[in-house]
Amino acid sequence: MIKYRYNRVVHAPRDFVFITMRDHQTELNEMLPNVSTCSIVEDRPCEGARRIVAEVTGNAEIPFFLKPFINIRQLVWHSIQIWDDDEWSCDYRIETAYYREHVEVRGKWWFKERTFDKTNIYIDSMIGIDAKGIPGVPVQLASGISTFAEQILHKMTLPNLNRICAIVEEMNGCH
Repeated sequence: MIKYRYNRVVHAPRDFVFITMRDHQTELNEMLPNVSTCSIVEDRPCEGARRIVAEVTGNAEIPFFLKPFINIRQLVWHSIQIWDDDEWSCDYRIETAYYREHVEVRGKWWFKERTFDKTNIYIDSMIGIDAKGIPGVPVQLASGISTFAEQILHKMTLPNLNRICAIVEEMNGCH
């Protein structure tokens, strides 16, 4: 399991950053190099917050080592999000279409006003993969495959987050 913290200053007002990331995530996600499509499959009020479920189809090179166990058509997941306007936060978890019981990705985003035109985004996240029990994965290799897959996902995360923040700044007219 990999746990990580991320923080980034976005040169845009907090309400703009929060609303843009919540309401324009389809467009933002589709600008990422490892995403083919993104669509909102659910958007509804939920206990004083807003529940959004985005279905994402990935487009990434699968390492040779993992090709016997996963193919490009299996890179589909639901991002289940609870956006809280009062707390300026988003709790999320990822539910994969394949190997759901072997993959756990979840976390929380906070949007803090730094100044009237700057927002601090803080993210606590975790990625956990347990390859034991995946058809075709030898038991003696499961731990190594799990660690390798977690590292690949983690390595993709930071550039994606930086790209999304840069796009939001561009949408705000900062660059």
